[in-house]
Amino acid sequence: MWRRSADEPLRTYELSTLTYGTASAPYLATHCLQQLAEDEAKNFSLAPETVTNHFYVDDALCGANTIEDALRLEQELIALLE
Repeated sequence: MWRRSADEPLRTYELSTLTYGTASAPYLATHCLQQLAEDEAKNFSLAPETVTNHFYVDDALCGANTIEDALRLEQELIALLE
């Protein structure tokens, strides 16, 4: 809500992006990723579990047993987060 003076009507502003540096930014980033993983679980086999359990804010901290599995996970994560 904003107005320059008490005589003006209130105007409503809504952010459409996440503003980093605010106190709520880490929570909001994590919550968005968690919700995305839940919503898209039926469309991906590896990425949702990785997003749910192996992300710290916006960093993926994970690995795979083979190069092929790592590449598949990378492709799923990219597709999920696009």
